Amino acid sequence: MTPNLMSERLLKNTIITYARGYGWLVHHDLPSQRANGSWATVTQGDSGFPDLVLVHPGNHIKHLPAQIIYAELKTQRGKLTTGQQQWLDILQAAGQTAVVWRPADLQAIFTKLMV
Repeated sequence: MTPNLMSERLLKNTIITYARGYGWLVHHDLPSQRANGSWATVTQGDSGFPDLVLVHPGNHIKHLPAQIIYAELKTQRGKLTTGQQQWLDILQAAGQTAVVWRPADLQAIFTKLMV
């Protein structure tokens, strides 16, 4: 599938499957349906928190430390909201790995996740 046609959902599922295969713990909030039929991701706090949080315990054989990645997922042409950009900027300022991943980045993503 070409990057321009890959949905955010397929990107998410592909990354989660790959990450788990390399020992990463994965967190992703799923939307739920409200009584009125609308859909929402119920959270408390500021909007725009990244789509995925991936945590790896490290690899003592390769001398790699534990890692955490905050990833906002977007289609190839998707745009960040102000809240999403704010979360990424502040996480990066706090010394965290906070990234935007798109379908065209899959090879680099896979390389990053191979611990």
